[in-house]
Amino acid sequence: MNNAWQQFVKEDKLIERIDPVIQRSWERSKGHGINHEKVVNNEILPMPRLKERCQAQEDLVYASKTVLPHIYNLIQNQNYVVLVSDFEGYILNSIGDPPFMSKAQQVYLSPGASWREETKGTNAIGTVLAENTPLRILGWEHFVKENHFLACWAAPIHNSKGQTVGVLDISGAVTSTPDRLLEVAIMGAKMIEQNM
Repeated sequence: MNNAWQQFVKEDKLIERIDPVIQRSWERSKGHGINHEKVVNNEILPMPRLKERCQAQEDLVYASKTVLPHIYNLIQNQNYVVLVSDFEGYILNSIGDPPFMSKAQQVYLSPGASWREETKGTNAIGTVLAENTPLRILGWEHFVKENHFLACWAAPIHNSKGQTVGVLDISGAVTSTPDRLLEVAIMGAKMIEQNM
């Protein structure tokens, strides 16, 4: 299916059928002018701005404080990272296995970085925010090639008014793609919602 990605980024067409959610996101990514090889304009907050953002999202940060370690305990030592982002795609907090976390930091999958589609193209956090539905984005489904090593499962987090306030994301290497992780991400998002 990697052929579908190559065909889309080079020829702007699809012969193979892919998930409509991925196709819509690829089209939005192309519309935003995202470079399909490498993210050119990473948005990373300096530490003081990240602290301000965490304070502004205090309910979300507090509600996720016990959930992230709980989710991590279910998947620990399998090279994953568990993240929570705010409604604009900025990662507020993360916990994970050190070997994978160091790989993730190479593409700024870490606190302070924005993973909106407008910045990173198709990815679990940004596409969940755009579609407001739980998703998995595996390898070549990411719009930007430098993120093809990632396998990600994410679910939106809603407040009591039904507004999307963030995303719970589980990311790992594309070589490990257990289906149950989408259920785990949905469960984690629901736990955060209950805590809020």
